[in-house]
Amino acid sequence: MNESNNKEKIEEIFNKHSKLVYRTAFFLTKSKAMADDITQETFIRLIKKFHLFDPTKSIEPWIYKITINITRIFLRKQKLLRIFGISSSGIPEFELVEKSILQNEFQDELWKEIKFVASKKQGSNHTTLLFGTKT
Repeated sequence: MNESNNKEKIEEIFNKHSKLVYRTAFFLTKSKAMADDITQETFIRLIKKFHLFDPTKSIEPWIYKITINITRIFLRKQKLLRIFGISSSGIPEFELVEKSILQNEFQDELWKEIKFVASKKQGSNHTTLLFGTKT
């Protein structure tokens, strides 16, 4: 089979089976983003290994097996990332927690300042607008 025929065959396989791959990946991961990545990786692997496919057999079980294997790899990777405290975004979880704590502290300080300023302007309409009552 020449390269042109291979490309057409692979394109045909993608168009026919990509929904199956995506649904399988989504069912196993419950993540749209991960299912997209698995679908892409499955077809990359299929293209690389297409020369190993036996055309006398049905292609669906072969694609399904590749999908399952890629999904297992992705899930193992996610598990390892969680064990080592790294989120799927690549930012270590402790940095995300630290950022959240700093954000909360900033908001607390901001509200303290707002209340302080409001208390200085007792009887002004600003206090009534901010807190709903005059102090």
